[in-house]
Amino acid sequence: MVEVGLKTIINYAIKTIFQDFSLFGNLLFYLFIICLEFAFENYLFSFKLFLSLVIGYLVVIIIRLSYYKSRPNKQKYSNLLEKLDSSSFPSMHAVRIMLIGLFFIDFYKNYLIALFFMSTILIVGYSRYYLKKHYTIDIVAGYITGICVFLLVNLIKVS
Repeated sequence: MVEVGLKTIINYAIKTIFQDFSLFGNLLFYLFIICLEFAFENYLFSFKLFLSLVIGYLVVIIIRLSYYKSRPNKQKYSNLLEKLDSSSFPSMHAVRIMLIGLFFIDFYKNYLIALFFMSTILIVGYSRYYLKKHYTIDIVAGYITGICVFLLVNLIKVS
């Protein structure tokens, strides 16, 4: 009896940890980072983050409108917005965390920051898989989308 209780507690703790890590790929966290960088007068950095968010959403919406893929834990939908949200491919969390990570790595050019963000990117991606929000291919496609958007936005030169 104690063994079942301990297993339940451990599973609950692991799920809670992954839910918390998943928040790093959340829209509100992304917007918080943009505002924080703006407050620190990193205007170009915050602009590029914002622009990449807009482009990332446009790309994901176009893909999801063209190709619908159910999540592992299927979600019901009754309108277009709910259908877009219930679509699994590509993972918008993966896009956002990849963008945050790449911009911070590129901006600060520090080994420890790079290690932290690469780890965070991988943990957020795994958390989406563990929580049954996405399949592996959804997360990989989100990462690739994030990398492409990052490269596109970094082509912009502002003097």
